[in-house]
Amino acid sequence: MMTLLPVLRQRMFAALSVSLFLMGICSSFYGPYLSLFGVREVGMSPMALGLFMSASTLAGIAASTAVGFISDAGACRKRLLMGAIAAGMAGYAVFAFSRHYAVLLLASLVFLSFSRSTFPQLFALSGEIDMRGREENRALVTGILRAIFAVGWVVGPVIAAFLLEASGFTALYLTVVVIFGLLLAIVGLFVREHRRSRARRASASGKPAVNRVLALNAASFSIIYLATGLNAAALPLFVTETLGASSRHVGFLLGLAAALEIPLMVAGGFLVRRIGTLKPIKVGMACYIAYSALVALAHDPLFLYPVQLLNAMAISQIMSIGISHFQQLDPDRPGTTITLFNNTTAVGNVLAGAVFGAIVTQFDYRTVYAVVSVFAALALGLLRLAGNRREPEP
Repeated sequence: MMTLLPVLRQRMFAALSVSLFLMGICSSFYGPYLSLFGVREVGMSPMALGLFMSASTLAGIAASTAVGFISDAGACRKRLLMGAIAAGMAGYAVFAFSRHYAVLLLASLVFLSFSRSTFPQLFALSGEIDMRGREENRALVTGILRAIFAVGWVVGPVIAAFLLEASGFTALYLTVVVIFGLLLAIVGLFVREHRRSRARRASASGKPAVNRVLALNAASFSIIYLATGLNAAALPLFVTETLGASSRHVGFLLGLAAALEIPLMVAGGFLVRRIGTLKPIKVGMACYIAYSALVALAHDPLFLYPVQLLNAMAISQIMSIGISHFQQLDPDRPGTTITLFNNTTAVGNVLAGAVFGAIVTQFDYRTVYAVVSVFAALALGLLRLAGNRREPEP
C-alpha cells in the first residue's frame, strides 16, 4: 500500500478522480430518467422512445469508436476529450429547453453521441499517471478510478430525484451542463498529456483495428452486459409482480448491490496484482450464473438480499477489472480498447431490450432469469475461447 501512496498523491490522479466522480453523477442524471423525460415531458409513444434510444445508442457507439481511433493515431487526447465534453454541454443545453422530438433526436445524434467518448478517453488518459516503476499497480489504480465513478452513480440519483421534484427536467439538464462545464475546466487546467505518449501511439496506429482475441472478448462482454441488462429490466417486475412484494424491496436491493460493489472493485484491483485480470473476470461471470439461477428459484423477496453479494461480486469484477483487461489486450491503443469495452455495454443493453420483450411476451419474469444464466454461461465460454492474451506476471 505504501508504494501506492505516491501515485495517489499525483495531481493527474486527483484530476481524473474528480472528473470521473462528476461523470458518474452526470450519467446517473441522464440514463435512468431518459424514458420518463421522453414519455412525460416530450410525449413520446413507446415506439418513438424505443427508436430514439436505439438511434442514440448506435450513434454513440459510432462516434466514440471514431474518437478512439483518432486518439490512438497520435492526435492530442486532451483536446479530443475537451471537445467531447463541450459537445455534451451543447447537447444537454438543448435537452434543458427543447421538447420537440426531432430537435432532441438531432442533438442526441450530433452532440451527445460524441460526448459518449468522455468516459473512455478519461480512462485512456489514466495511462499518463506515473506508476513510479510499479506497473503492477496500474490495474489497482484503474479499479480505484472505476470505484470513484460508481460513487458518483450512488449519490447522483438522490440529487436527480430532488431536482426533478423541486424544479423539473429543465433544472436537471441545466445542472448537467454546469457539471460538464466544471469538468471541462478541470481537464483544461489540470490534465496533462506527454508528447512521447502521442508519438508512441502514432507508431502503433498501423496495427489491425480489432484482432481475434479482441473480437472474442468484445463478444463475451457484450453478452454478459446483455445478461445484466435483462436483470435490470426484470428485477423490479419480478419482485413486485412475480413475488408480490412491495416496490420498496427493489430500491433496497439495488442500493445494497451498489454499496457492495464499491469495496469489491477496490479489492479486485489488489487481487489483479497477484493473479492478473482474466481470473477475477471469469469468477465474476461464474458468480452471475449462480446469481441468476438462484433468483429464478426465489419465492420470497428476503431470499434475494444475500444473493446480491453474488450480483455485486460479478458486476464489480466485470466492470472494474474489465477496463484493465481490455487495456492489456493492446496496451499501445488505450483509446480504442477502452472505447470497445465501453461500447460492449451499449450493445448489450440494446440487445437486452429486444430479448426482454420477446421473453416476457411468451413467458414470465422467472423465465428471464433462466435465460440470463444461459447468456452468462455463454459469455464465460467465449472468454475461455479467446485463448492467448497478454497477462501480467504475478
